[in-house]
Formats: sequence, C-alpha cells, structure tokens
Amino acid sequence: IMSAKGLDTDYMRVRALPFSAEVREFIATHESVVVVEMNQHGQLAILLRTEYPEFATKIKSIAHCDGLPLSGEFVAQRVSEVK
Repeated sequence: IMSAKGLDTDYMRVRALPFSAEVREFIATHESVVVVEMNQHGQLAILLRTEYPEFATKIKSIAHCDGLPLSGEFVAQRVSEVK
C-alpha cells in the first residue's frame, strides 16, 4: 500500500525495555521515524523521545485507540500525513 503511494519505508518492531543499541541505530539512520501504536497517548514514542532526546524531532507518533484493529489503509494514510 505504501509503495503504491510512493512512500519508501522500513520498519522495526520494538519488543523490550531497555531499548537495544539497534533501536538507537535505526532512529539515527532514518530521516524520520513514525511510531504506530494502539493506545491513546503514544507511549512508545514518548519513551523513545525521552531516551534519545537528540532524535526527538524526527520521532512522530500515530496513536490510535478505538477498539478496532488498525488497517493497512489507515496506517498508510497517516504515515503519508506525518512524513
């Protein structure tokens, strides 16, 4: 879906705290990082900005919480809006 919209993307699944060195490297090597979360407040994005303040401006959040699963179309639309 995203490549059809002309969006060049990559992904990382963060599964544990404390963050590994790979998380910092991923953020450092990307122009922007969009954190897709199923909660109201964007908690993971907040934790990432706190842990890596030098990258805070490039970390964006798509926080979604309406009780339904995220659709690919929803994520693609929101990523194109925040990039």
